[in-house]
Amino acid sequence: MEGGYTDLFSSRQDSSVVEIKMPRGFQILDNKAKDVKMQFIQPEFRGKNGLVMFYAPWCPHCQNMASTWLELANVTKGLYPVGAINCDDSKSGNNLLADYFKVSGYPTIKIWNGSEFTDYTGGRELKDFLQFLCVSNGLCDLV
Repeated sequence: MEGGYTDLFSSRQDSSVVEIKMPRGFQILDNKAKDVKMQFIQPEFRGKNGLVMFYAPWCPHCQNMASTWLELANVTKGLYPVGAINCDDSKSGNNLLADYFKVSGYPTIKIWNGSEFTDYTGGRELKDFLQFLCVSNGLCDLV
């Protein structure tokens, strides 16, 4: 808990959201870290297209989106990875990730395609996220 706000996802027992944290001792130096993306992406994300929300717990827009993000993660559990990065967490070093991945506002949704992040520009409702995940992974049985 930083700044009086609890984390939006890691404290929830019912959450299927993968909380992504920087590995202990890992540092981003001048945006030249080799394979920085693969060094902190959990196994759930390897080889699959997924969505990651970059957020700050104090952000009202992030707080509003949290329930949709939790529902998305629970609906797609085991099929598509849905993650979250608390960019306000300076203890883990996650605050460095916002700069590294050019996050300028919260929440920012990025697509993880198995090897890199790209910007997600689609809608922000559950049906939009589900449709994107289904189409991008070649399986459209959820929508």
